[in-house]
Amino acid sequence: MIVVNVTNLKTCIEGMNEILDELEETKINLFNQLKNSCVNWQDGNSRDFEQEIYLERNESDELYNEIKEKKEVYDLISNRYSELGQKVLCDLDQKDSLLNCIREVNDMLSTIINDMQSVTAISLGEPIKYLNSGKENLNDLESQAKETFIKIKEYEKDINSKIKGLTTLTVQPFDFDIEIK
Repeated sequence: MIVVNVTNLKTCIEGMNEILDELEETKINLFNQLKNSCVNWQDGNSRDFEQEIYLERNESDELYNEIKEKKEVYDLISNRYSELGQKVLCDLDQKDSLLNCIREVNDMLSTIINDMQSVTAISLGEPIKYLNSGKENLNDLESQAKETFIKIKEYEKDINSKIKGLTTLTVQPFDFDIEIK
């Protein structure tokens, strides 16, 4: 069962954008301050500290990029499913059952129309017109349902390939030890 609430998803995306903006600003400020602290501190420990700063910066950049990749998946889901509506509930396993049901009702309408046309004693032009209109609406509904199922399958394929491409990053605690001699 696929359940997508586009409105809630957009709220999550806005929150992720705020987190990414704050993380970027904090990262820049923190690493600039740490780098500046090495300017007046020149010994073996300062060089080791500076190297650790760059390693931590790279790890921080990887974390930022991982969060950004995950946000892009949310963007993809939101953009795709918003084409179908603000809330999408779909069970792809029931697709054939639904389409068969529409066809069966359509076939019943065809039988009723044929039976009514065979009765010549009474003028049934108006009711037959309404039944034909209903049959056309069912045909349109069947076409729309097929197109929607195809779209959803394409969306799920795109989303799953994007998810498989995500990287997983394990953040290690800061492990720089200064040995004072």
